[in-house]
Amino acid sequence: MKKLTLKITLLTLLLGSTAGFAQDAKADSAYVRNNYEKIEQVIPMRDGTKLFTAIYQPKDKTKQYPVLLNRTPYTVAPYGTDAYKKTLGNFPAEMHEGFIFVYQDVRGKW
Repeated sequence: MKKLTLKITLLTLLLGSTAGFAQDAKADSAYVRNNYEKIEQVIPMRDGTKLFTAIYQPKDKTKQYPVLLNRTPYTVAPYGTDAYKKTLGNFPAEMHEGFIFVYQDVRGKW
């Protein structure tokens, strides 16, 4: 009986924590959409290669922001100016700190 009660308690805690995580992710996604503007550009390099770039800049234009550049051989999805990432930066707190986030595909991706 004690083992069953322990299993039920652990399962309840686990399900509660994943539900909280899903709510946090949903809140972060709404924060990105409400506070950032997304721009997509193809940036030409000196050798003529054009690299796809997604830029997320704060909608608040009253001050200047530092830039965090992330170049990746994988993907900068989601593609499309109306499709936003769920979170920005490497840590959730970064998107609340006020940065311009730049994501760029690089040569030889995939």
